[in-house]
Amino acid sequence: MCKRGLRIYLFLLIALFVGCSAEPVEVAPEIIPTATIELVAEELQPTALPTSTSLPVIPTFAPGRETAVTPTTPPAETPIPQPPTQLRDCPTVLPADALPLLSSGSLLYITGQTDETNLYFFAMKEHSDVLAFSADSLIPVPIYTIPSNLIRVTISPDGTKLLRFERAEERPDNYLYHAVVYDLVTKEETYSDQLLPQISGNWLPDGRIVSSIVNLERQVGVGEHHEFFILDMATQITETVSLDLDLPHYTYYEEPLYQGIASVDPSVQKVLYTTGGFNVVLRDLTTETNIWHYDGTYGLYPFPEWSSDGSKVFFSIPIEEGEHSYYKIFRLTRDGQEEKLPLQPYPGLDTEEVRYLNFSLDEQYIHYALQESFMTGAGYVLDIPGAWIGEICSGDGEFIEGQWIADGQFVYTVLLKNGGQSLHLLDVPTWTSQKLAQLPPGEGFVVYGWTPLELTSP
Repeated sequence: MCKRGLRIYLFLLIALFVGCSAEPVEVAPEIIPTATIELVAEELQPTALPTSTSLPVIPTFAPGRETAVTPTTPPAETPIPQPPTQLRDCPTVLPADALPLLSSGSLLYITGQTDETNLYFFAMKEHSDVLAFSADSLIPVPIYTIPSNLIRVTISPDGTKLLRFERAEERPDNYLYHAVVYDLVTKEETYSDQLLPQISGNWLPDGRIVSSIVNLERQVGVGEHHEFFILDMATQITETVSLDLDLPHYTYYEEPLYQGIASVDPSVQKVLYTTGGFNVVLRDLTTETNIWHYDGTYGLYPFPEWSSDGSKVFFSIPIEEGEHSYYKIFRLTRDGQEEKLPLQPYPGLDTEEVRYLNFSLDEQYIHYALQESFMTGAGYVLDIPGAWIGEICSGDGEFIEGQWIADGQFVYTVLLKNGGQSLHLLDVPTWTSQKLAQLPPGEGFVVYGWTPLELTSP
């Protein structure tokens, strides 16, 4: 049915390295946070803060908790009109002298030299500047200088801090690194006392940082094992976390093709994973029972995305219905109820693989991109209540990737016909786009995301 093979395995390698930013090739792989947690230290007590959109979040978990978390959004079917989904034309493009389309806050990004064979890896010079577009100006300003070419940066859940990693010392077989937090308000840096073996890490909802100690360990038929440091940069207190998932009939293959995924909700009580090679199961970890399953034709791909409150999970499965085969998008509640979406299949999903899939912060829109080449492919936005879909297209070049920011707005990059890149902002409710910046051949953008702060110069 859909094209598979080496590109699927290569895509997952990119996902381990990239998240929502990019690094030089020497970067150690970034693990995907999915597991049940047993704390070696005292019980963790998170503070509710907005969830960052930059990277997946390792959940905080209280051991021995048996009662399921009540979703902030009740798991109920959403009434959706079911005529054939309307296809919109390309977005309207604002003229160059139009006012900024960004509704509020600032968009953060960095530029660098792209690898000719891989748009997601960048050759960066020392002292690269993080740039910001604010809602009141289309002129980018430098707001922070990174004193190394390790440019992986993530924005804190409240949007006020940046996290990066810096090499501390060399060991015979490896390097150790500091976690470094830059406060966008006070303009001060804080270095971790704890040296870390990885140059990757995520923000927790309560503002702490989690970083892997060892690489993910998977075992077919058994489950997964992870180990992490959790850092409180304010107090410099470090906790060690052991993560184990008991997954009956878990299937995971690395060769000849990548296959097999386990994705855990933010409360660490539900897990969506692959069994028997091709089937997908939603399992309740507290009752040790399966509450939903699908007998698929190729398992689960790409990686699922949970809503921030854990009430829903979005994913796609390649399926066969009679003589038709296509990638079907699912929206499943944590209780195993499949919510209705506008009539499928959507454009391109009967001929191409899904390169990646995500949803807007208010869950009104779904974005998916096709795997037309290793790094590019058409990008679409589906309006769920309105039952319409539109391609994020233009005559300038090929869609690379994008991410949601605030208020139904979407930022994305385009590979130009001359080999350069352009950066765009799309306002989905008005279906209007605006070009923010353009780079010459051989250069590209790494978009870090959005902050509610309207930033000017340092």
